[in-house]
Order: sequence, then C-alpha cells, then structure tokens
Amino acid sequence: MFDSAGHHHAEDDVRDVEVRIRNRREDIALAAQTLSRFATENGLPAAILHDLNVVIDEALSNVIAYGYDKDVTSEIKLRLEYRHGEVAMVIEDRGRQFDPTKFPAPDLSGPLTTRKVGGVGIHFMRSLMDDISYTRAAGLNRLRLAKKIAR
Repeated sequence: MFDSAGHHHAEDDVRDVEVRIRNRREDIALAAQTLSRFATENGLPAAILHDLNVVIDEALSNVIAYGYDKDVTSEIKLRLEYRHGEVAMVIEDRGRQFDPTKFPAPDLSGPLTTRKVGGVGIHFMRSLMDDISYTRAAGLNRLRLAKKIAR
C-alpha cells in the first residue's frame, strides 16, 4: 500500500502462499517445508516458526487421522497469510466435520493413568495461537489458526 505521499508500507502487504497436500501423514512434510519458506521470506522469528510448526503438524495430523477413512484419498489445502501483524494458517478439507473450538479443555490434573485420552493436542494449539476459528459450509471444513506478531 502507498500513503498519500507515495511511500510504501510493508505492513499493509498481503502475502499469501497456498499448498495442497494429500490426506497422508507423509505429506505433512511438504506443508512444513512451505511454512518454513514462508517464515523465512517474511522474516518471522524462529520462536514464531516453532509454534506454527507445532500447530500445523497437530492440526493436519488430526484432519488426516480422524477426517477420513483409511482407503479414502482426498486433498487438503493449506493457505498461509501474513498481514497487519498477524500470521494465519487456514486449512480446508472435505473430511468429517470436527470443530476443535468446541472441544473441551483436557483435565491435566491428577496422575496420567487416570486422565482421559485425547484433547492435549487441541489444548496446545489453543495455547500457542491467539485466535482459532472453524466453519463448515457445503461439505468443506475451514480451520483458521492465527498468531499475532509483535513488531
């Protein structure tokens, strides 16, 4: 964007990258490589990249493990966005409907042997991101995970 004096403001730039992967665990590496390049190109701090990597691995693993039957091959779209001091990762898939924003927080108290299984990955995603939103329309799941970047 340019202001009235013709000066360019980088923080107003819209920088999006998109990658499509199969719903296979081994394809998560392609998403991670794309995220790493995106972070480097946008000068994101290493700590931010670490958080984004943890979250994208967890989110894509959940979609692949629970969204589809084993014999079904489908496509998952990951879009990375960086604008206005915020990085967002948007995952779109046609797997089973699941809204992680409605999943209850896990009970982390008490000994491991008495805790219910599951929910810890979603808990990590919530703790590492500033905003998580989910929608489903016309058979398409859309999960948006956003993190603010300090300037």
